[in-house]
Amino acid sequence: MELTIPLALATKQSNSCIDDVRAASELLTEAFIPQDIFVDSILAYLDLHSLVVFSGCSRICRDVVFKQTPKDCWEKIYLCGGKPCSINDDQLSAFLRNINAVENTRVLSLVGCPSLTGRGIEPLTGSTVLEDIDLRVRGTLPLKGEFGKRVGASSLDGLFVTRVLRTMLPLTANQDIAPFTLRRVVFRSATNPRLATNPYGAGVYILGSIHF
Repeated sequence: MELTIPLALATKQSNSCIDDVRAASELLTEAFIPQDIFVDSILAYLDLHSLVVFSGCSRICRDVVFKQTPKDCWEKIYLCGGKPCSINDDQLSAFLRNINAVENTRVLSLVGCPSLTGRGIEPLTGSTVLEDIDLRVRGTLPLKGEFGKRVGASSLDGLFVTRVLRTMLPLTANQDIAPFTLRRVVFRSATNPRLATNPYGAGVYILGSIHF
């Protein structure tokens, strides 16, 4: 099951958006509209990218995002960059920890999230359910009507990411691969000559053909 929510709240910077939510929530609470109902109504229209940012807004927001959402909604997570509220490693880490991603998430895509270095995936350490992870934090995504505009720069902390991914792979070639589910890792590398013949496209590797 994929989490798909219809409308993103996305015309201001994240801090300003959060302040607006708090102010409106307080105003409607004074008008005898329960605060949790108001917040629930707003968060129901946010896309997943915005939910990650807003989940740190208040206890009520956290409860709506983490406690009232069925865990199977977190099986496939697609966080696409190029939005006004850019996700950082601390926000991603807190989000993955709160949804217990190490046991619930099979697919994680971080395409075009320029503020990420990869340290935010630490809560996935030792996962035996993750199958596919896309770490192309630098993207060529449509942005402000300009198709192909480059978003961010490649800023992955390679050593840290490698250390996390190793915990999801057999220690030796002879070790049984059955308990391990990770099959696909995607990252961007424009300089690797092996990409020229890669049938899956630039930066796409199927585990077993590369070594971390």
